[in-house]
Amino acid sequence: MTPRTFGRGPRRAVKSVLTVLLVASLVSGVLPVAAAWPPWAEDAEGGRGDIGITVEWLAEHRNDGDVAVVDVRPRSQYDTGHIPGAVHVDVEAASLDDGPSLLSRAGLSGDERIVFYGAASMYERAALAFWMAEYWGATRASVLEGGLAAWLASGGPTTADAWEPESAAWVTAARPERAASTAYVAVSFGVKGREILDARGWDDWSGEPRQQRTGHIPQSLPLASEAFLESGVLMSPEASREMLSRFGPRPSNPVDLSWEFIVHGEGARDGAVLYYLLRRAGVGRVRLYADGWSAWVADAGLPVVRVVGAQELRERLARERRWFAPESPPPGFAVFDVRHWSDYRRGHIPGSVNLTSRVFGDSLDIVMEKHWPDFDRLQDPIVTYCYGPDCIRSRATSTVAARRGFLVVERFYEGLQGWRSIGAPVTAPLESVGD
Repeated sequence: MTPRTFGRGPRRAVKSVLTVLLVASLVSGVLPVAAAWPPWAEDAEGGRGDIGITVEWLAEHRNDGDVAVVDVRPRSQYDTGHIPGAVHVDVEAASLDDGPSLLSRAGLSGDERIVFYGAASMYERAALAFWMAEYWGATRASVLEGGLAAWLASGGPTTADAWEPESAAWVTAARPERAASTAYVAVSFGVKGREILDARGWDDWSGEPRQQRTGHIPQSLPLASEAFLESGVLMSPEASREMLSRFGPRPSNPVDLSWEFIVHGEGARDGAVLYYLLRRAGVGRVRLYADGWSAWVADAGLPVVRVVGAQELRERLARERRWFAPESPPPGFAVFDVRHWSDYRRGHIPGSVNLTSRVFGDSLDIVMEKHWPDFDRLQDPIVTYCYGPDCIRSRATSTVAARRGFLVVERFYEGLQGWRSIGAPVTAPLESVGD
């Protein structure tokens, strides 16, 4: 894995040769995943119930011989006051490849009960250190619930005396399946058995109006860390798992918690918080895409899906309107109605072509050649829509379009329901493909 330093600027774009290979695999449908990336070990099937450590437990066990307490706040804060016996680790300045030496210099071998803590709950540095430790094979890494704030609130003591332990040998084997590269994500979106979760939240996931190269990785779902809070307090692991069991693109399609989850944020730190929260909720198969959105969007050869609004779509169609054939497809971008053909016939967005989700992948190239023979898949937008926000067909078809080499993919998330809500007109059928 290429070394990276956490907390600094985004990595450079993926090498052009790699990008060409990835795009070729997307278009051809060849997914060389199993042979190229490490499989999951059997013990990743289930989660652990001891990832979140309470201050009561730590107060009772912090002096046990197999417990190591690690403060990951900035050094100046550690020097001001920390939990007695805690060692300081500067995870912010470390690269993933530096992990074993960084942790071993802190006196850790990987066999201990390691308790990382920061300032408060969901502290990015603590989550990042937790992920790094799991990547390097620690099987009992954990995070102090509520951080130092909870420790102080419980009456726990602090000291300004620094603890400098002797170095130890890191003995556990790495678990590279805990990480995901850009290449791995590029061949994973839309693959059954995997979900991609975006920690940036709904607004960033949706993208900026009228701005290309904003939005999200195809097929990904927005899940901000705030979803794990209830009245400002972090949910219990059990409540978090219950919440996750109901989370999905719509209520009737929740995610399968036995699947593999790839989580990311803008970069490593916010993505690591979501990684920790899923692991704390008992999800076993979780990878962190540490390079995150900043690396994905920086590579112009990778597809991006943006949510387009009803008013923006209406204005664009008006600009592209053909005065002598107003119902014809717009020449500058492709618009697909992916609902059932019978619903399309009852009314649809003017200029849209019906290509139902069931045959979308099989017929897309044929329909594109007929209506948009000069379409540039690298820069012209392709838009899909269905009934409304609860319809997931636009999600599936936008993913198919991205896999077929379209780089500017737009999803009219509000669908025909949103179109009607702004008083935009619907029209009689132009063409229908599939059933």
